[in-house]
Amino acid sequence: MARAWSLSLILALLGVLLAACGASSAGTAYTAPPSAPSPAAPPSPTAPPSSTATPASTAAPTPDAAALSDVERGYATLVLLQGSAVMLEESAAKIQSGEAQGLAGFGQLIAIGAVLRAVDEALAEEPPVPALAASWSAARAAAPRLRDVLSRWVDKQITSADIPQELAPIKLEIDDILLGAERDLAGAYAVDRADLAKTREEALDKVKGIFEPTPTPAS
Repeated sequence: MARAWSLSLILALLGVLLAACGASSAGTAYTAPPSAPSPAAPPSPTAPPSSTATPASTAAPTPDAAALSDVERGYATLVLLQGSAVMLEESAAKIQSGEAQGLAGFGQLIAIGAVLRAVDEALAEEPPVPALAASWSAARAAAPRLRDVLSRWVDKQITSADIPQELAPIKLEIDDILLGAERDLAGAYAVDRADLAKTREEALDKVKGIFEPTPTPAS
């Protein structure tokens, strides 16, 4: 269940953000699929009459449709934070190698800035579910560090060659944030931690190719 809703939501958010800032005109080949609808909450079974008390279940609760939507939104925000770090590193590599120059390179930086602004706006709100409180707080501390790297790069205080070293400790920090979020969500809801991790891996794989030029169709 987790992989289906999370991956479509994350990719749809990325597609909307990049389209809004005009990244597609700078050579982006990605088109996001429509977001999958949140599954409806399962009906509550009617307990049969019994004179014997039924022991309370110790299993993690299955979130209802509204809670699941909040889980989706919160988890997607954290993955987008990690995705913005990936985009920064990918863009630096392309600019340094000469694959992205002039307006194309500048367009990539605009796209990254748009993603970071969207993440900032989301993190300015309270955590969408209590299980994400710790990860949310940590993400609020990590996001400004990514913005600082981007700002110093745009201001030419650092170069594309400096980006991998600048990002290395921040990427480790964000990875720890996501691991904690996946652990806490799996403990609070009936979602599989391995499925969440796989969803994140697939989403980041998409992000890694987001600045690849669109192939010219054969005539």
